[in-house]
Amino acid sequence: MDDVTTLCSLAHELGHAHYGDPPGHHGPHEIRADRFAARLLISPVDYATTEAIYGPHPSVLAHELGVTVKVLKTWQSLYERTAA
Repeated sequence: MDDVTTLCSLAHELGHAHYGDPPGHHGPHEIRADRFAARLLISPVDYATTEAIYGPHPSVLAHELGVTVKVLKTWQSLYERTAA
């Protein structure tokens, strides 16, 4: 794994640890861990600044923020739900 993938995987696993999830891949636990990782790794200010500079392109934003596209899209979905 590259460094970005490793960082995002560790943040995801920290989410499982934070919530005390049982072993295994259970849908709701995976979603919750993904959301934990996204909130941990992307700040709203950093996202806004990066999007203002580079535009709305997910792969570019993910690269500039140092996260995977999956983590970026998870963060965007959280933001869209809370911004409305």
